[in-house]
Amino acid sequence: MNCNIYTQTHNINQPLSIGTLIEWVKSLKIKARLKLLLRHLVDRYGKDGLVFPSIRTLAGELCVSMSTVHRWLNELTAMNLVSRKSRYRGDGGRTSNYYVLVCDR
Repeated sequence: MNCNIYTQTHNINQPLSIGTLIEWVKSLKIKARLKLLLRHLVDRYGKDGLVFPSIRTLAGELCVSMSTVHRWLNELTAMNLVSRKSRYRGDGGRTSNYYVLVCDR
């Protein structure tokens, strides 16, 4: 099952419910700190399926450094549980990434 399928233009294929995503996170056999980060990403999962909190926001909510959040995201990416995509403002400047939750089972 795919949680989300994004293209570069942010088209999505029917986002899943928050409850389904929470059950997916709970079912994973990963370190608790990674589950905690995934759970925070699920909390930010919008009706449109977009997840885009900043690293600073995640670090503040989790009471860890921004470098720790980067390291944890790298681990989740390496496990193919999260994919990071760049976002840009209208003027071409970068803004926070958006995240794709990859819950293939």
